[in-house]
Amino acid sequence: MIGGLPITVIDRREAAHLMIAAARGHLPGCRPYYFTSANGD
Repeated sequence: MIGGLPITVIDRREAAHLMIAAARGHLPGCRPYYFTSANGD
């Protein structure tokens, strides 16, 4: 944890799969997902 937030270690491929899955599962009218990284990328 950093600053009280959980940190997950994943590589670029896993991050891409996660973001694509989240985008595909997003319902119209719902709040958007926000992704960030611990190192600011």
